[in-house]
Amino acid sequence: MVESFEIYGILYDAKTGEMVGFAMIPFTSTKIKVYRAWNSAIANFAPTIGSKKFSPGEIPIFAHRVRMTSELETRGTNTYMIPVLAPAEGGDDLKSSLLPRTDVRYGAAKKLHDDVLAGHAKAAYETTQQEAGIDPESGVPF
Repeated sequence: MVESFEIYGILYDAKTGEMVGFAMIPFTSTKIKVYRAWNSAIANFAPTIGSKKFSPGEIPIFAHRVRMTSELETRGTNTYMIPVLAPAEGGDDLKSSLLPRTDVRYGAAKKLHDDVLAGHAKAAYETTQQEAGIDPESGVPF
């Protein structure tokens, strides 16, 4: 048995703001630490917006815009890429990367969240196809 966690998300073009698709990002092995750190940051996020002070966990995970990149990590003689999750606006400021409830992306993210919880949306590995002779992992940096 392999321990694994998943994040479902909506992909947007950073320049146009247009939705370009959906993603299910699996976190296994060395990537679990990244997943847990991100979830802890979101769960403990308790901003003051205007005059309202939010409690930790009160802002839903789907209200956050996230930038996913990768970086090199070396352990002993092994070097590999690991994912990096950060607020979309950069730095450690989760507040600046929040979506307002009136944003169409917030509505789409909430619907995806609800669909995943209800079992209506899930990764369908059996429906993916690969072109012959192409390594599906060749372009994956981690």
